[in-house]
Amino acid sequence: MTLTRYAVVASMATIALVASACTSSTDGDSGGSSPAVASATQADELVRDSASAAEGAAPAEVPPGPGFVTVGLPAAYTPTSAGSATDDYRCFVLATNLPDDRFITGVRFVPGNAALVHHAILYRVSPGQEEAAAKRDAQDPGEGWSCFGGPNLPATADSDALSSLSGTPWLAAWAPGGREARYPEGTGVFVEAGSSVILQVHYNLLAGSGDDATSVELNTVGAEEDLRRLETMLLPAPVASPLRPMPP
Repeated sequence: MTLTRYAVVASMATIALVASACTSSTDGDSGGSSPAVASATQADELVRDSASAAEGAAPAEVPPGPGFVTVGLPAAYTPTSAGSATDDYRCFVLATNLPDDRFITGVRFVPGNAALVHHAILYRVSPGQEEAAAKRDAQDPGEGWSCFGGPNLPATADSDALSSLSGTPWLAAWAPGGREARYPEGTGVFVEAGSSVILQVHYNLLAGSGDDATSVELNTVGAEEDLRRLETMLLPAPVASPLRPMPP
């Protein structure tokens, strides 16, 4: 099988659109953008998902063949905040337990506690980052670790600051009202057997308190499929352009 590389370029300005809605209005250190609002039907679905997760049902076993693979928090997490802050950004290492190499072609997010989950981002973990991710997890008590902005893992040993831009680990992002993130037809993100992913969740504690057990569903196909290998690249750019005065 011949794999060709398919580059997808995402500017920092686009990513900032997600980040700009990352904080609650009463957080003294940040702005007051409001989260996206789901429709009534979508909200009902999220509440049902939350209730199912609260029952503590074990994630489904990884199927032997391609298809949707569900990965989620190993245990429920209770969001907390420091001082007067009303936000909790938490990263969790999730084992995919894939028995063989596959391509990821899409991602679904299933929020465990729809009232608290403001948004979530899924990252891939390169083989050179597995140890660093496990260390960060062990250093912070409880499930996962505090991670405003991202997992904050070091670049792989064989990459410099410039080349690391072409290996940005984003897989998908979700906010209320979001649906399955599907990659362009004929492409996929290649992942090795047993790979891990990192789920970053932003919890908005203005909505209350409680536990969360968010999970994600990875749409996978076999590595033997003739897909273009999807890669991503960040192009640093200003978040906003200067405004010009309007003519009279």
